[in-house]
Amino acid sequence: MHGLIRYTVELCPEVKGQLMLNGKPVANQLIQRGLTLEDKEIDEAYTDELGFYSFSAKSIKSRKPGSIFYDPMIRVVIVTHFESYQHTLWFGFQLALKTPIGLQKS
Repeated sequence: MHGLIRYTVELCPEVKGQLMLNGKPVANQLIQRGLTLEDKEIDEAYTDELGFYSFSAKSIKSRKPGSIFYDPMIRVVIVTHFESYQHTLWFGFQLALKTPIGLQKS
């Protein structure tokens, strides 16, 4: 019966940030968020004129958490490419179905 229940897996909370270079906002810069659990998903956003960007919270439904052998590990990475280099803005792992308190919006 465990395989019939679909669980909500929180991949990432809402993300808001501001991209700055030498104390000045970087406008119109592509920011990418990569989320990996069962499959890899990539979201994209551009910074506004003040360098701000945001991503909405992301979750999926899955039957896999019902298995005693399921060990969730969600990889979250936020990057931008600038002057031919990839810059990692944030990188982390989540080892649970729910977003840890330290990563939740306060």
